Amino acid sequence: MAKKSSPKREKKRSEETLTLVAQATEQVTAQHITSPWVIESLAQKFQWHSLFVSVIQAAFALKNRSIAPDLFNTLLILGSRWFSHHEAAELLRAAGRYGDCMVLLRSLLEDTDLMMYFACYPDEASEWKERLSRAPDWSDEVYRRGIQKFRMPNVWKMLKEKGIEPVGERDYPILSTTVHASPWGAQFYGLTFPGDPDGLYLSLAPVYNPAASFSASLVLQGTYPRPIEAFLMSCKACKAPKSKWRAISARYDILIKDWQAEMEIDSWFRIAMADVTRRVSQGEDPDKVIQDVGKIFEEKYGDASSA
Repeated sequence: MAKKSSPKREKKRSEETLTLVAQATEQVTAQHITSPWVIESLAQKFQWHSLFVSVIQAAFALKNRSIAPDLFNTLLILGSRWFSHHEAAELLRAAGRYGDCMVLLRSLLEDTDLMMYFACYPDEASEWKERLSRAPDWSDEVYRRGIQKFRMPNVWKMLKEKGIEPVGERDYPILSTTVHASPWGAQFYGLTFPGDPDGLYLSLAPVYNPAASFSASLVLQGTYPRPIEAFLMSCKACKAPKSKWRAISARYDILIKDWQAEMEIDSWFRIAMADVTRRVSQGEDPDKVIQDVGKIFEEKYGDASSA
């Protein structure tokens, strides 16, 4: 028979747990506030999300005017998922729940590539609606064939035939390994300690992992333009009135230039951060490692201090 906990013991345990949570939260907040990269990332996110809201409003108006209603209804469905997954993944990333964040990133990449797929093949939107509006039932051949047809490998293949590089193909296998139970993916759900590489401990409070946090952010950042591009392609395909999308196109042209420049540097930084994490964990002096990385950056992009 289990021993009943006393109120005094419960209070002590609660206070200890809350103290751990408070300390971890304070550390996470400090890391985020003091990071110039995060500040820039938040500014870029706000600009793209603001434009995305305009896209949703325009898509809703076009659907109500019966202009390619199945196509724009599909965009609204996938766009709603995309935005919700984006926001939820950001919250989990900031809270140090990287495994759960990656579950949503996998779905986010599916949403993103499907939006582009239907922009390239607008007639497929009606079939997607017909097959997958049904209740999930594997004995239903119509539903089953819909799931098979719109699987990610098939979507990626069709996008490539249109000359479009899928955003999800590179990271999807890694995220899938994390989503499904595996020893490798478990590293994002718990804590490991030096000297005990095989030991995995329950993470009771948020723990900040710079490499995992940055990698997740880069996946999120990489999807920003695609819903806008899918909308503009859809408008052109169905000959929607230019008054509904001209202003969105102009704002997109401005944002995409900065985004492309940032992604080039951030992609390099993603590799550099993984290298820093590896070298420091192996016992190298952190200051020396940072200096080495700084020299590589200057050789590639020039001396940042002279900018």
